[in-house]
Parts: sequence; C-alpha cells; structure tokens
Amino acid sequence: MTKIHSSKSTADIECDRPVTGRRLELSISGFQRATQIDVGLLGATMLFPYDSERQIRYACAHLARYLRGLGGRSRAGELREAIDRIERRTVPYEELVPVIRKAFVNGYTVGALFRQALAKSYANKHHYANLGRAIKWLHDGVAYPAKEVTKSTRYMRPASQHIHNTLLKNYRCVGHLWAASYAQRELGSQVWPCTPQGLTHFLALSEEFRRCAESVRTSRRLLLIPGEAIRPPADLVLPKLEVTNIVVR
Repeated sequence: MTKIHSSKSTADIECDRPVTGRRLELSISGFQRATQIDVGLLGATMLFPYDSERQIRYACAHLARYLRGLGGRSRAGELREAIDRIERRTVPYEELVPVIRKAFVNGYTVGALFRQALAKSYANKHHYANLGRAIKWLHDGVAYPAKEVTKSTRYMRPASQHIHNTLLKNYRCVGHLWAASYAQRELGSQVWPCTPQGLTHFLALSEEFRRCAESVRTSRRLLLIPGEAIRPPADLVLPKLEVTNIVVR
C-alpha cells in the first residue's frame, strides 16, 4: 500500500530498518479532497507499516464497513454491488479487530513516546530526546483510548527492552503519524486516524513532528533519520502549521 523509492544512505547502518524514502499511496493529489479510501489507506499504513497483506485487508475492510453504514438506509443498486465486490475480496472488519487492537496499542505507544520526547527536548531548548524518561512517563500513567482497545490492554506498560527491540523497530517509520494522532487526542479528537476533511491537516501535523524528530538525537541515534519516515505524496498540498503550537505545550 506504500510506494517505495530506493535511496541508499550511509545512515542505514544505524537504522532499525533500511532507509527507503517511502511515501503514502493515497488516491488524491494537489488540492483534491480526501475520501474514506484515503483514510483507510492512511490507517492501514499506520497499523501495519511493513505488512502489505494486512494493509490491503484493513483498507478494504474499512471501506466495506463505511459503505455498509451508508447502505443502512438503502441496500439496493450500485451501493450493494460495490459492498459485495469489496467483501468478496477481504475478511469482515469484525474478524480483524483483535489484530487491529494489538497494532493500535503498539503504534499508540510509539506515538506517545515521540510526542513526549520531542516536547521535553524543545521545552529544554536542546536537540536531545531522552527516551528513557519518556518510557518512564509512559509507565507512570498513559491510558490508551478505550474505544480502540480492550480493558486488558488499556493500561499496558510495555517493557523498555520490548519498546526498543520491537515497537520502535516496527513503528518508528510511522512514529510521527502516531505522534500526530496522540496530539489530536490531547485536543479532544475522537476520530482515528482522522476524517476525510481533516486528512491534509493531520498529515501537515505529522510532517512537523517528522521535521522535529529528524533534528533530535537519542542516546543511540537520531529519533528519525532523514528518509526513514513514511511521508505524504510529494504532490499533495498541505496547510502550513506553526511548529511551536504543536510540539511544545
């Protein structure tokens, strides 16, 4: 579900995975309006950044679920045919829920760490992110949104070793997207990852987090190495945001 543009870098040796300069594959470009298809593609990439098969399943299930909601008023005609075609090519959304919930917890954890580490770094006016302190902050009381997770996972406290060896390895490339999601939760948003109308604003927010993360070091490496993060399509026009209003609160 993502376009891969190869670009080798000497920074590869300190990356969790190779730097490839990946871009989100959306159905829009320029000033076009986003649709539920784009929301599904964005969510699929955030949940399963290195699993293209699950990306496809999630995106199709998301769209079928949305169309079923529209078809509640009328299940006839072209809409019913469209739902049938999509559902024949994927599993029902409900069957994916356990996998989605686990992926959501993993991504949300990385997003919370990015958000906290960057906020502290910029508040202290230096370019060092202390992930150890961010992990301690996470263990001290971050609650995961009840809507997306089960009671057993709502207050998970993943071990530091698990965060470094597994979560960051698998979700660092979308950490800026999850940081944007976490920031929007702080502002009261209840929609994940965003609405079609808010997609370009969400991506602009994530790009500010990406730029900040590419200038901040941890004890081991840059929080994000340039080219490591999955970015919006190059031809998609995004609104301009003030970074000081986003990262530091």
